[in-house]
Amino acid sequence: SPSSPSSPAARGPYTSGGPSLVVTSSGRPGPPRAPAAVVSDDEDSPPRAPDVYRARTTGTAEDMSYVEIQPTELEFTVSVGTGATAEVFKGIWKGMQVAIKDIHLQRKDAKSELKQQIAFMREVAVMSKVKHDNLVTLFGVSLSTRPLRVVTEFCHGDTLFALLHDDNDVDLSWRQKLKMCLDIARAMNYLHSFTPQIIHRDLKSLNLLLAQAVTRTADMPLVKVSDFGLARMKDADPGSEWDKMTKEAGTCHWMAPEVPTGRYTEKVDIFSYAMVLFEIMCREIPFEEVEGKDAVRLVVSGERPDMEAVPPDRPQKLEDLMVACWAQRPQDRPSFAEISDVLKSVEL
Repeated sequence: SPSSPSSPAARGPYTSGGPSLVVTSSGRPGPPRAPAAVVSDDEDSPPRAPDVYRARTTGTAEDMSYVEIQPTELEFTVSVGTGATAEVFKGIWKGMQVAIKDIHLQRKDAKSELKQQIAFMREVAVMSKVKHDNLVTLFGVSLSTRPLRVVTEFCHGDTLFALLHDDNDVDLSWRQKLKMCLDIARAMNYLHSFTPQIIHRDLKSLNLLLAQAVTRTADMPLVKVSDFGLARMKDADPGSEWDKMTKEAGTCHWMAPEVPTGRYTEKVDIFSYAMVLFEIMCREIPFEEVEGKDAVRLVVSGERPDMEAVPPDRPQKLEDLMVACWAQRPQDRPSFAEISDVLKSVEL
C-alpha cells in the first residue's frame, strides 16, 4: 500500500492543534493518514496587552457579536470526538441539536497557552461576523467558563476527506462533485469579499464538512467550510503589513508555494482550493506518497500532483480550472468569483 504523510494524524475533522468547531454524527476517528495543520513558532508576536482577548488576532472580544451561553443552558448527550486540546460533544441548546466544543488549555508553558487562546479567539472572531449557507454557523460561546466553550450547528455528514478517501463504496457522480466544488467556491468567495477580507489559510478536505451524510448517487451534498483557527482578517490600517504572515501556516499537502516566504495574500486559498479540486476529481490526496515537508518543497519547485490520476471522463473545464488555480504565481490564479462563474458554466 502507498506510504502515508508523516504529519501527526488528525481525528475526523479535527486539525490545527485540536478539533475544528464542528463534528460529524459518526464520531469515529478519522483516517490515520490524514495530515495535520502546521503552524510555525512565529505564528504571532505575543500581545503586549495583558488581556489575551485584546491580542492581535482577527479581532477582539469587544469587536465580536456573539451569544454568551451559560453552562446551565446546555445539555450534553454524547462525546463524539477528542483532539489534542479539545473534546467535542453532541448536545442540545434551546431545543436544537448542536456541537459543543470544550477547549482544554495546555498549561505546560505560558507561550503554548497564549497561542491556543489566540487561535480560539481568532476562530470565534471570524465565525461571529460571518453568515453563509456554506459556512458553519456559530450559535454562541462561553468565555467565562473553564474550559472555554463554543457551540455551533451540528453537521450530520462526515468530512469531505472521509467521503472522498474512505467511502470508496460511494460512487459519486460528476453532478455531486460539481456541487461540492461550487459550494466551497461560494463560501470562499463570501470570505474573500467580506469587509474586512478574510483569508482561511487552512482550506482542505478535512476542514470541509457535509451537512448531511452522502451515501448514494441520489444524495446531493451540502458542503460547509469550517475551522477558522488560522484565519486572518485584513487590517483596515493601510500602513499595516497585511501580506506579512505566518510562515508555513496551513497543512503541507495543500500549501501554496509562497506560504514559506511569510508574504502572501488571499491567493493562497485559491491554491489550496486547487488541491481540493484534485481530491474531488481524482479521489486521491495530493502528494499522498510524499512526506509533508517534501510536498512543500515539490510545490515550491513547481511540481504538481500527478495528472494521470484525473479521470478521462472529467469535464475539461474542471481540469482547466484546477490547473489555473494552482498557478505558481499568485497573480495568475483566478478569484473565487471567477471560479464560481466557470463552475456554473460547466455542462454535464
